[in-house]
Amino acid sequence: MVMMCFMAVVLPKIAGYTQATPIDFYVSHVGQKVYIETVGFKSFAHLLYFQKQGPSPDGEALMKQSSTDRPTYFVMKSDAEDRFKYHPHLQLIKEENGFLFYKHVN
Repeated sequence: MVMMCFMAVVLPKIAGYTQATPIDFYVSHVGQKVYIETVGFKSFAHLLYFQKQGPSPDGEALMKQSSTDRPTYFVMKSDAEDRFKYHPHLQLIKEENGFLFYKHVN
């Protein structure tokens, strides 16, 4: 009983603290013709909150392309920075609450 109360009251708050920053980013791009992909971690938040319509290329594949057909954003956890810091097609646009937000530059 105590565990059920804990799960009902505390877990939604934890999700808000841990995912609020990328969710705000996804929501700010709803309705725009852009790609948003997560790299280095699994999440369904970008599919749900960005309201992604249809399939898009894989994040790793998009990153390797020298140009894309629409603005492309990548969301990563901060521990992934070393791997992508000097990537020729990525520009860091924001770092907040343990997440890095990159934009693909052509």
